[in-house]
Amino acid sequence: MTGNCFICNCDIVLDWEGLRSPFEKIEDPVKGIAFTFAVGYGSRHDGKYGQIVICDDCFADRTDRVHNLRDYLEY
Repeated sequence: MTGNCFICNCDIVLDWEGLRSPFEKIEDPVKGIAFTFAVGYGSRHDGKYGQIVICDDCFADRTDRVHNLRDYLEY
């Protein structure tokens, strides 16, 4: 199973042993990251929620925009 990068639309491999359906939570896409979002009050998209995948290259090009970026492997 594949998904598409939210930024550049490239294919990202999402299937690995244990993922049974496209509706299951995505945690470790191959060569990318995934996160769950929930839109809060104040946005015109209030109430929307879902998952976004971003390829490693797009994320690397934008790390300066990430708020409070840390590396849990360094602790």
